[in-house]
Amino acid sequence: MGALTLVVGGQKSGKSNLAVRRAVASGRPVVVVTPAVARDDEFAARVARHRADRPSDWETVETFDLAGAVRDVGSGSFVIIDALDTWLAERMERSGVALDGAEPDHSALEQVTDAVLTELGELASVVAAGRSDVVLIAGQPGLGVHAGSPGSRAYVDLHGLSLQTLSDRADEVLLVVAGRVLPLAHDRVQSADGAVLERDHESRGMPL
Repeated sequence: MGALTLVVGGQKSGKSNLAVRRAVASGRPVVVVTPAVARDDEFAARVARHRADRPSDWETVETFDLAGAVRDVGSGSFVIIDALDTWLAERMERSGVALDGAEPDHSALEQVTDAVLTELGELASVVAAGRSDVVLIAGQPGLGVHAGSPGSRAYVDLHGLSLQTLSDRADEVLLVVAGRVLPLAHDRVQSADGAVLERDHESRGMPL
């Protein structure tokens, strides 16, 4: 049975470094899944630097089919998905939900929300059914300056829902800040009669 680890943190917090160190320590064949489209020279250079920093014997798979990529890797591999942020941005753009400018079409936003959360649930199921350990890297937007346009706010909202969906299914969730790592516990609320109220995995409520 595979294990899913969600590594969350701000930009340049040390997320990728943590994933790389875990991959090296595993002693397993490593596959890096990179869902990214280089739309400008600066981002293309950033992607190239990340690729150059990886050991030469690591395999890189450039795809937006996350579940398919994990399903296709060799049994017992160590998989790094880097990162949720670029995958989600492209999924929204391809669905007609622009990340800047005017108010997104509500029907398109609802459709891509359902599709994204379903795909992430499928990814978690594929990991659990397989024999490879997967580390999924994700930013944590929404902690800084409030997003300035309706499209960017829609991205932050759906990113938050995506993290909740993955966190509910992950075996381990780690928050990385300034290179330090903090394990995050499950939300276990206890009622007056002592019963544990778990989160609803199917909830589509917008994050606060």
